[in-house]
Amino acid sequence: MYERLRTNKSPSLGCSSSDILNIPVGLITVDEVAYAGGVYLTNNTGYYLYTNQNYWTMSPCGFRGNDANGFYVSSHGSLNRNYVGGSYGVRPAINLRADTTFTGTGTSDDPYTVV
Repeated sequence: MYERLRTNKSPSLGCSSSDILNIPVGLITVDEVAYAGGVYLTNNTGYYLYTNQNYWTMSPCGFRGNDANGFYVSSHGSLNRNYVGGSYGVRPAINLRADTTFTGTGTSDDPYTVV
């Protein structure tokens, strides 16, 4: 996953049936952040997931020595990795069924509203 996002910059929303959870609330994945505009080690304050704060994704990144690392969104809007013991925030992601209907255009003046 690290090379796919850092070097190849090719996020994926695909998952196998063993990856599917029946829990509707979790953390955002690094791939979802990448699709929204997050790029590894590239600052971006112009996309909707930018918050001016560091927050974790649910995606692992590997190991540096004996330390487990995870992906996070930096306070500058870039994707990054760090030791999972770091004190960053989290943001929930809510999964909706494909047949969910909503109104709105997704802007701050006309946000999405689940019907």
